[in-house]
Amino acid sequence: MKRFLIVLIGFLFSTNLLSQETQDVVYLKDSTIIRGKIVKMVVNEFVTIRTLDESSLSYKFSEIEKLTQEPFKADLDEYGGKYSIGIAVGGAGLIGVPFRYYPTKKFAWELGLYSRFISKVDILEGYSFYNQINIHGGTNIFFNKFYKAKRGKIKLNGLAIKSTQSLNVIPETSFYFGWAHESFRIEKRKNSSFILELGFGLNKIWNDSRSLYSNNSSIQPSGYFKIQWSWYFKSSKR
Repeated sequence: MKRFLIVLIGFLFSTNLLSQETQDVVYLKDSTIIRGKIVKMVVNEFVTIRTLDESSLSYKFSEIEKLTQEPFKADLDEYGGKYSIGIAVGGAGLIGVPFRYYPTKKFAWELGLYSRFISKVDILEGYSFYNQINIHGGTNIFFNKFYKAKRGKIKLNGLAIKSTQSLNVIPETSFYFGWAHESFRIEKRKNSSFILELGFGLNKIWNDSRSLYSNNSSIQPSGYFKIQWSWYFKSSKR
């Protein structure tokens, strides 16, 4: 676990160092300014630039006044908001509906209900399948918010600290710690994001006198992952 923490901290530090991005800028002789990423250039012939809305535009060198690079100046706070609701795969179940609240730009609270199909061996009822409902929540602590020109995305990286409590069937409690990532498609998806969380956790199954799981109540290590799509209620800056 110590080695995992060292690798995780190193990764987060490196992503923060690389967060300063620039964009290519084409100044045309008719005073038009095009910003994006140059994807193809034949010297003295033409330049093709992909704009922030993913359009590809080509210009002859005879039309161009100059080519340069500038820091990306978009308002990053336009992406996201204070409240969101989403659909998640993994985390505390097969599928879930998480609600998120961002009190600040770099901090998020999350709470949601998740469904997971499980099998249980009961002393009286035998072998049965159940739909277990779990409540899952916690926090994300993000270290930066930056533009990644190569991907055309606004990105955040940070930590995920989460816990899960079952509400029925098998009584169990879990705690998770790991890496958190959230991204927005530039220009196109200011009010929706993709979230990925990876890490490790500890799982505790509590005693159940009727279940054969009752003898397996020790704390066990477990892996953790969650894929989530979130939609913000409004584009209020955070």
